[in-house]
Amino acid sequence: AGLTATGGALVDNGSGSYTLTIAAADVATASITVPTDYSGGFSGSAVANTNEGSSALDGFNVTVSAEADVTITANDVVGAETDAPVIIALDLSTAITDADLSETLTNVVVTFTGAPAGLTATGGALVDNGSGS
Repeated sequence: AGLTATGGALVDNGSGSYTLTIAAADVATASITVPTDYSGGFSGSAVANTNEGSSALDGFNVTVSAEADVTITANDVVGAETDAPVIIALDLSTAITDADLSETLTNVVVTFTGAPAGLTATGGALVDNGSGS
């Protein structure tokens, strides 16, 4: 579904153009609703009408910020010291809850703090940020 409105009569003019007519009593509470997972921007303009004329046109922008629909779970892990390097598998899992399936996982960034010199990794690119991180 496309754009919807509360507190007024919304007309779909086609090609992304809509007209919203709001009764005077509903001006303070009128709202629009964009479709699920929409992010981006578009513009609008408003004019107020009275029985004696109209106001000047006032333009505005509507911006909907993207939000990642992903969560990560990182569980504690333990390794036992030996006389050889110790491989410790990370216990990470992700879940994408995107309703329209438009998002795909691109990567996971893990930052270690207080890590020992000589830390290595498999399954990713390890960058030494200095100072044990």
